[in-house]
Amino acid sequence: MGRQKIEMKKIESEEARSVCFSKRRAGMCKKAAELSILCGAMVAIVVFSPSGRPFSFGSPSFKAVYNRFRTLIDPAISGESCDGSSEETNTTHELLEYSELEQSIEGEKKRKKRLDETIIERDIDARVMDLLTTEVYSSGLDDLQEFHKKLVAIQDIVKEKIKQVMQEERHPTRPYPPTFIDLVSKYMLDMQIDTHISSTTLNSNHTAADGLDVNGPSTSSVHAVGTSVNYPSNQLDG
Repeated sequence: MGRQKIEMKKIESEEARSVCFSKRRAGMCKKAAELSILCGAMVAIVVFSPSGRPFSFGSPSFKAVYNRFRTLIDPAISGESCDGSSEETNTTHELLEYSELEQSIEGEKKRKKRLDETIIERDIDARVMDLLTTEVYSSGLDDLQEFHKKLVAIQDIVKEKIKQVMQEERHPTRPYPPTFIDLVSKYMLDMQIDTHISSTTLNSNHTAADGLDVNGPSTSSVHAVGTSVNYPSNQLDG
């Protein structure tokens, strides 16, 4: 069965139209670059997206192609790009500057994202080390409850990561679920919010916890660097 021909008409879906624009714009610039390399041609392209964002491509540069084109049309305006008397030339220069600035901003956003991920990873390592070095036996009830809450939160993150890996193995072509960094970021945000109400919650549970039998038969153990502390099994399973 041959490849189905796409009907040439405007795409109604805004999302699909945006995706199609991005793919075809990249393909058009690639073809223009190939034409320039293979044939030694000077090529320039300027296009506005459906949302009004400008994109340009030029080989050897958009400005060089534009100036040559303007000179061929009217040699009398060949010096306008130098003295700035041409409104159209100034507009083109502003468009080029805007496009370059936009690309620079996108690069900075990607760089910031990588830095944020690095900071989060380092913070995770520090938190894990803090948990591993916690002196369980010398901790009070409030500290133990906070320690237990962190362990449960990390356990939930690991479970979610396991589900994510299993889902990727079963359906490799489906969109990826939230990354491990996303899950940890959500956990850190939840922990910050819980901090504002933790003191009230711990005080209200203090009296009931005084009678807790940590050696009772219905307990489970949580281990950390050779030490252990027991909590009711329903708290760990929650």
